[in-house]
Amino acid sequence: MARPKSYTNDDVIRAANQLIEQGVEPVGWRLRELIGRGRRETLDRDLRQLIEQGQITIKEKSCIESQQPAIQAEPTVILPLPVEIQEALKLIEGQLSSSLVNLVTQLNVLTDTHYEHLTRTRLLESKALVDEALGKKQCTEEKLLVAEERVRLQVELNEQLEQDCTALEEQLALARLHGHEHLAALESMTNENASLLSDLETYQQNESLQNEQIQALTRQNTVLETQLDNCRIEAVRQSEANALLQADLDHVRQQLTILSTKYESAVQAESKSLAQLNTLAAQLTESQTLAAVLSERVSHLEKPLKQDEVVA
Repeated sequence: MARPKSYTNDDVIRAANQLIEQGVEPVGWRLRELIGRGRRETLDRDLRQLIEQGQITIKEKSCIESQQPAIQAEPTVILPLPVEIQEALKLIEGQLSSSLVNLVTQLNVLTDTHYEHLTRTRLLESKALVDEALGKKQCTEEKLLVAEERVRLQVELNEQLEQDCTALEEQLALARLHGHEHLAALESMTNENASLLSDLETYQQNESLQNEQIQALTRQNTVLETQLDNCRIEAVRQSEANALLQADLDHVRQQLTILSTKYESAVQAESKSLAQLNTLAAQLTESQTLAAVLSERVSHLEKPLKQDEVVA
């Protein structure tokens, strides 16, 4: 999309007419110098269109050639006497001698020569002034051409700088847009980072609580392991005691078996010896009492062992 012009046709017409009135040919860079904006190519194109449309009239340049007045040496001539002098001479012609006429004629020649010399001197001075003025004019025109060239180059440079400035402004706007996008992304990342830090802090707090709970459970586990070891030791002791009691019980049972056998033998041999029967009956009674006591002790010892096995 083309950029809109920063000037109007009226601005171009006014600037062109001003240059034409000054006797300067209107061109793009001079128009831009007066208007202060616009591109040279665009101004040249608009100027040609306005000239073709008749809105701007270019005056024909008259070629003025400076001609130096040529001063040629003219031969000395004797000019006729003025009318007044001639009339006066006619009146006194008869009275004046020929010498006086010659004297007046010479005087007139001297006067004419004097004025001619004075005129020649003034012409030479005027010629010198004209030459000096022409030299100054030529120097001024050369300086003006140099100045115009400098102005044209400066206008081109300014135009290029304006284009560069426009491009830089567009790049700056694009960079600012990217900067805003980056700032928004950075802000979003900052918020996410803050959320992650908050989650990390919560996780660290939870981890600290879990570590404390683990330490407490570890201490409790140590206590329970110690208690379990004690229970195992006690169970081993109880097992050993039970083994001893079982051995005693087996011994007692053996004794009971023996006594039963003896009792049976005694019953069979009751007829043989009443005294021996009474003795065996007494021994049997004692053995039964001892067996009852041992059974109670075994039952009493087996109860804690069963409770320890249930706990384990």
